[in-house]
Amino acid sequence: MKAILTGATGFIGGEVLNQCLTHPQITSIVVLSRRALPEPAASNSKVKVVILQDFTNYPDSVLPELRDADFCIWSLGTYTGGEEVEAGYPLAFCEAIAKARNGATTKLFRMVYLSGMFVINDQNASLWFLTTTRKAKGLAETRLLAFSDEQKQNHKSWESYVVRPGGVLHKQTAGLNTATCGNRLVIGVGVLAAAMIETALEGNPEYKIFHAPLLEKGRAALRKAK
Repeated sequence: MKAILTGATGFIGGEVLNQCLTHPQITSIVVLSRRALPEPAASNSKVKVVILQDFTNYPDSVLPELRDADFCIWSLGTYTGGEEVEAGYPLAFCEAIAKARNGATTKLFRMVYLSGMFVINDQNASLWFLTTTRKAKGLAETRLLAFSDEQKQNHKSWESYVVRPGGVLHKQTAGLNTATCGNRLVIGVGVLAAAMIETALEGNPEYKIFHAPLLEKGRAALRKAK
């Protein structure tokens, strides 16, 4: 299967990339990035890096790289990102790949968007912390799920998923912090990445996947991979 990844130079996206590189079902990876990947990922035969300086604009030269992909895991974002980064970028991508696929393929495409436990869909809600990012990601969720519904109404094979993990921990500290905070609030980055990849490959009964189901799905995927 062919994957598209964003945020692959970041903490969570980097772990998604690492797991995709060793996953037997994933044979090709297109990384959308503003800069080159570090080694050894950059020279891996599975990987094609497409440099984009503007994630709202996909030139015609880029579209053929996207056309035959099976899924995208969208891990791009920042703690301070506003509406353009959190909502505008992923929606622009969806519109670009829908254009690239139009008439070229009928196979299913899955979009997996990394959101968060405390994200709010209500744009008029009063919040005490991280107001901009939480509302922007909430707007992204609403738009991406609406885009998926629109594609289905037009008889396109498309599924969008939103994952809402709690705090994400480094592998080295996941055990200690889980013991301290409990599973209700935190998840190891390896478990989260595995859950996102499993969702991209196999889908999920619900289009919003919350913290506890992510833990269960990710742990099961890691056990299966051993």
